[in-house]
Amino acid sequence: MGIAKVNGSGSIDGEGFKWLVEDNNCQISDPQLIGLRNGRYLLGYAKFQCISDNLKFDRINSPNSLRLLVPKAYYVLEIDSDLNILEGSVQLPAMVGDRCIQVMVR
Repeated sequence: MGIAKVNGSGSIDGEGFKWLVEDNNCQISDPQLIGLRNGRYLLGYAKFQCISDNLKFDRINSPNSLRLLVPKAYYVLEIDSDLNILEGSVQLPAMVGDRCIQVMVR
């Protein structure tokens, strides 16, 4: 998952994208970014189906699909305004993952 700073006209500032999360095994969701004040941000994301799960790759509209859109784990990390990782990635407990992500995006 990459992130970039943009200026007021929509142009990318600095060196372009900075890659914060990489996983060659699992699909990663679109991130949610929340300002925490003082140039700090909480970035949340989920991991979906992984290659190592060995699940059949069914089309999304297949009745047998266990498919990619069901999160298997939720994570958060804290970054600063220069896109440096301050803390994380921390996996949220499975029982509260859905609830935490909902709170983060409100």
